[in-house]
Amino acid sequence: MTVLQPAPNVTQVDRADRSTPVTSVWRVLLLILSGFCIVSAIAGFIALGPGGAPGWPLEFLEGSPFDSYWWPATILLVVVGGTQSVAFVLLLLRRASAPLWAAIAGFAMVIWIIAEQLLFYVPDVSGEWIALPILQIVYSAVGLAELGCVLALLGVFNREHTHAVIARRAAGPQELSVQLPVTAV
Repeated sequence: MTVLQPAPNVTQVDRADRSTPVTSVWRVLLLILSGFCIVSAIAGFIALGPGGAPGWPLEFLEGSPFDSYWWPATILLVVVGGTQSVAFVLLLLRRASAPLWAAIAGFAMVIWIIAEQLLFYVPDVSGEWIALPILQIVYSAVGLAELGCVLALLGVFNREHTHAVIARRAAGPQELSVQLPVTAV
């Protein structure tokens, strides 16, 4: 009986590399950032969605495709909160797809903030339009921090790891090795 076992490839080597204490720090930081974003998305939905947005007149939506805060709140909850939730769970379970989902969640956050700035009128206390309110700066930074953590988790900032991965990939696809079982005679 012949048993086929794949030779070690980049994915298997990378998984082993991800269990170092340094990668654990990036993973925990991603969990904290994702958790913060989940709580914020839920709070944003509750504040804006079901009962409208107390203290926020509908004039803030002028020029946007929305006539109430319901849809922006729902998009915030589903798109931003949903991707953050998927990333959070996958990070907790240490799944190989967790960095991908954390990157998607980080991009979703940054894109949400950009869209929010382009679509909605956000005034300051005096009623003047604010080019970039403090909350948008904070949430943009959180989304970018998530992307940075993903890159660090993947070893992009580790020169030795990056060179090793590039060298393994340059070597081309690995052949399947054939191992015969040892049988007693």
